[in-house]
Amino acid sequence: DVAGNIQSAFTAAGSSFTIAVDKDEPTLAITSPNLTAYTPAGASAAGVQGTASDPLINGTSAGLLLSGVDINLWYLVAGTSWYWNGAVFAPALSTVQANGSAWSTLLVPTALDYGGPGDKVFYAQARVHDASKLADGAVSSSSGNVSGMTAVTSFIVDGTRPISTMTGIIDGSYVNALTALNGTHDGSLSGTQKVEIRITTNPVTGPDWTGSSYTFTTPYWTTATLAGLNWTYSDLAGAFADNQFYYLYSRATDLVGNVQSPVTVYGVHYDQTPPALSISLPGSPPANPPYSNNAESTRVSTYTWGTISDAGAGASGISQVWVGISSGAAQSVWWSDSTRDFTTNLATVSWAAQVYAGGTKWQYSVPEFQTKLADGVNYTVFVYARDVASNTVNFVVGMLPGASAAAQTQPFKYDVTRPTSTVAVPVNGSAINSLSAFSGAASDPGANPSGVLKTYMAIRHTDGGAAATGWWNWGTSSFDGAISDPPPAPPSSAWTQVASTTIQGLASLAWSTAVPAGMLESSATYRVVVDAIDNATNLQQSPTPVGSGAAFRYDAQVPTATITGPANLAYLNAASLNQMLGTANDETTGASGLQSVEILLKLQTAEAYWNGGTSGVFASDYDTTPGTKYGQWRAVGGSSSWNLAFPPMTPAESKALRLWVRAIDRAGNVSPVPSNGQLDNDQNADGLPAWSFSYDNTP
Repeated sequence: DVAGNIQSAFTAAGSSFTIAVDKDEPTLAITSPNLTAYTPAGASAAGVQGTASDPLINGTSAGLLLSGVDINLWYLVAGTSWYWNGAVFAPALSTVQANGSAWSTLLVPTALDYGGPGDKVFYAQARVHDASKLADGAVSSSSGNVSGMTAVTSFIVDGTRPISTMTGIIDGSYVNALTALNGTHDGSLSGTQKVEIRITTNPVTGPDWTGSSYTFTTPYWTTATLAGLNWTYSDLAGAFADNQFYYLYSRATDLVGNVQSPVTVYGVHYDQTPPALSISLPGSPPANPPYSNNAESTRVSTYTWGTISDAGAGASGISQVWVGISSGAAQSVWWSDSTRDFTTNLATVSWAAQVYAGGTKWQYSVPEFQTKLADGVNYTVFVYARDVASNTVNFVVGMLPGASAAAQTQPFKYDVTRPTSTVAVPVNGSAINSLSAFSGAASDPGANPSGVLKTYMAIRHTDGGAAATGWWNWGTSSFDGAISDPPPAPPSSAWTQVASTTIQGLASLAWSTAVPAGMLESSATYRVVVDAIDNATNLQQSPTPVGSGAAFRYDAQVPTATITGPANLAYLNAASLNQMLGTANDETTGASGLQSVEILLKLQTAEAYWNGGTSGVFASDYDTTPGTKYGQWRAVGGSSSWNLAFPPMTPAESKALRLWVRAIDRAGNVSPVPSNGQLDNDQNADGLPAWSFSYDNTP
């Protein structure tokens, strides 16, 4: 004080304060979710959890702030982040809090919250505050030392059941051999863990196939082999017995444990037993038979019929047979007997008409099919029967199409698109010197074709040679001028079958046939045409008009080539040298026409061949290398009358030269060419001396 007295006693929180200074960040880690993928329920159960601490530094720690853990949990949709706000996921940045050293999010998303957006990748990160205060002593959620955000933890939430398909099996078909089952699987987003197969004769009671025998422990699932997005199962030795109906199932399980539901199932008859009620038209085989109402077709589709019997000593007899006809693979558009069109939309079978009039057959005439069936569409006929006692076959109220029995269900394909065919060999407009076989392809266009059934070929001699102008008669093995042009449609003597197949729905079928001995004659021209028929008996239209198919010339003779200048054995100087001249001809030797004429010029004693150079320097203009010099043939100007200027003759001064010429026709025939040895010996291909002259321009 003013008198000089000094305070010696102190009062806590009055004249003295004790403070702790904490400038160090707390630490935090996310411990859950810790798996790659979860179901929605699994993700909800896992929550977002972790650990946090504010370790002592120099004996000082402020401790963790109450509710001081900040958590971000979100997923992305089209570049927009949807954050968990404690109640819902919303497209705005949001942070939820947790508390304690072993913390967890209190307001965890439910399985419904996780599953709502569909299968997604979710992201989580967190940070923690300690309890240190601001300078004014205040505490807030943004105060205190704060850790950095953890690295982003990502995990998949997959609530979609996986799927599997089975390929190569037609539901309700009849088979006599199955060596393997194959299909595809999709376990998105988490991926497929396994695909299992079940084979049984009775889904309820079994027995089920184990891979080596049958068991009544049902259901019994065996594991298929996965390869990429495909699966295969081949443990089928002894699996199938005669006259049995088998159910083939596949089901997939994904990596988070979702199991496919419903499972994939196909039913097949193994060496079928005829049912009491059947469909005769459309009829198998094949399982999906094709039909057409084109004028030339013999597989018309304007009615359906089948057989019906009510066997047994005490049978009551048939009272009704009903028919329903669906359009399209979805089997949801149905034929209406009242509108005579496909106008009924229904998920269950729509029974159009009662068609039984007595006896052992039923029939439904539909002349409107001539215009109401659509090209490339699959249709299915369904039938059910009722006897006087109200016993039914293939009927339940509200029956789904897939529940209809195979024997009372018959798909068929409608195809009015006609096939086409082409010739690949020989090439149209070509000239050839050899041909061992004709070949090409036939195709049946459209998205759902019945497939090419057969292909026929015909060939016409059009000009040249000694044979008659006309179509080749495959019966007499000669060209026959008596066959009309165009020739009668196949099968006839002008056509030979060159391809056929039993495979249904084949969009393209390659064809080929060997060239008969003696058919082709050098200097003659020909035209090859093809015709095709598909499984619906649609016939390719107008296959033979002029310009169709492939026209070609057959030329098996080499052209000729001669030298007319300079004169053989001449002595020339610059004034008398002129040009290299000659003639070439193919009109009398195959007549495909000249393609090119080439000369080979040699400095005799130097064993050097002109390489086309014009520098006037020996080393630049002439080739003496054994590996290349014999190939220095040079193209000339013109063809039937050819010419080529000499190169600068300085390297040839006072030397003898040799000259050869060769011609190549459009068919690839080449006039005789000397061998390398003959060139070395200055000979032509016939062994005679090559054309020779000497150049001497020195006075």
